[in-house]
Amino acid sequence: MSRFKDKVALVTGAGNGMGRSHALRLAREGATVVVADVNAADGAAVCGEITAAGGRAVFQLLDVTQEEQWKQACSRAQKDFGYIDVLVNNAGIIIYKTLLDTSTAEWEKVMAVNSTGTYLGCREVGALMKGHGGAIVNVSSVLGSVAAPGVAAYQASKGAVNMITKSAAAELVSFNIRVNSVHPGLVATPMIKDFVGDPQAVEMLLGPTLIRRLARPEEITNVVAFLASDEASYVTGAAYMVDGGFSTV
Repeated sequence: MSRFKDKVALVTGAGNGMGRSHALRLAREGATVVVADVNAADGAAVCGEITAAGGRAVFQLLDVTQEEQWKQACSRAQKDFGYIDVLVNNAGIIIYKTLLDTSTAEWEKVMAVNSTGTYLGCREVGALMKGHGGAIVNVSSVLGSVAAPGVAAYQASKGAVNMITKSAAAELVSFNIRVNSVHPGLVATPMIKDFVGDPQAVEMLLGPTLIRRLARPEEITNVVAFLASDEASYVTGAAYMVDGGFSTV
């Protein structure tokens, strides 16, 4: 498959979970992938998977909360490849605490990774894309639009991602840069590893989800890949729910 032939993609949080799935898919379809993660071992392992399958990938250490590390990632991509065509702002964390139980430090940590990280990615990579255009896909969550108890900081951070996406879409369209967001429901990734082994907990977390199971990471990747590709050339500022019907009830 060559949907992303001759294109360069940077994926954050690419060392595991959905990020790994996104990186592998983009590489399989022809992209050179900058595998960006705060965990060097995980990121290097994903690069190894890609190269072993005949793809091209480089690892970039990236804490998405750190402005200077974003600048370094963009500088390296520009030096090695000349540009970035696709950015997938995937890195994210969650804290399972109510609003009343969440400390200020915990709140700020979640906001820093999920919201500030997305903002910095859009800003730094968007600046690099200005000369030739590109596609940015921000990974939000159904919980950025639909309320649920026990994840207050996460919900606030993903709600911010929704509006960062719309603002960036409006501001970057003149540079031929499209910006969209994907809103997964409950996905079988390490982020929910504490619950996956407990059927009762999973059933509770699924809530009103119509498709009564966890999503597979690749089911989210299918939509990410579409939005990152030229097939979505007339799509920007959109929010794609990939939530098994959670938000329909």
